[in-house]
Amino acid sequence: WQLHTFGWEHLSSRSQKSGAYTGRKQLYRAPSNTEMARWLGPALGKKLVQRFQRAPQREFHWKVALRRLPGEDSAIAAPLDLRQFQWLDSPRGHFWADPFLFDWQGKTYLFIEDYVYGRKKGLLAVAPLEDPSRLQFETCLEEPFHLSYPAVFASGDQVYMIPETYGAGEIRLYIAERFPN
Repeated sequence: WQLHTFGWEHLSSRSQKSGAYTGRKQLYRAPSNTEMARWLGPALGKKLVQRFQRAPQREFHWKVALRRLPGEDSAIAAPLDLRQFQWLDSPRGHFWADPFLFDWQGKTYLFIEDYVYGRKKGLLAVAPLEDPSRLQFETCLEEPFHLSYPAVFASGDQVYMIPETYGAGEIRLYIAERFPN
């Protein structure tokens, strides 16, 4: 802002002038073995103490839940009661995350990220939400890289999806050839 408003000369005159280094140790040199031992000893000791003090960590695991509400405005007025949620159990070796509901031609579909621990990546799956107690998810999109956040939308008669595709290093737009799979 100052550069834009007052110009380079103003900014340059107010900045700190750089000078020669006046510290005690020489800069940009490899540390000696003694210096490394002084640093490494306490760092390793601290890590060992932390490891034995905490409980063993479990594998990170998300869950998805559904909540049916009567009426359109009841979500605003109803207090949050976790007993109203129906938790969906993912199969062994998977976790489900990032739910996305999408209404299309009179039906509601639930899209999710299906993370497969064995593959260390997510793929996208979908199930029609006719009977929430008997959901059958089918893979609708899989790539060689991790996928998540299945954002689904329609324009005219065409259905599109823009999932999170960070692993590809780009933003991808997918067009459904056979909705919902």
